Amino acid sequence: MSPLSWEETVTGDKVLTVYIERGMANNEEVVFENEADEHPDMNAGHVIFKIVTYPHRTFKREGNDLHHYATRA
Repeated sequence: MSPLSWEETVTGDKVLTVYIERGMANNEEVVFENEADEHPDMNAGHVIFKIVTYPHRTFKREGNDLHHYATRA
């Protein structure tokens, strides 16, 4: 893909929907190629979303499984 000229450059907003699939690993990336800003002197870049998991007090991930830990009062 060749760089654009100023006449071909379009401005605007675009909504990207990220689907988080079951079993996606921590630090796995979802990449939207050629969806970032572009400039007449360079091609459009990529938009990259990184999956980050955080600890939870009652749920724990073990591999592709999600476990629920609860105490009975």
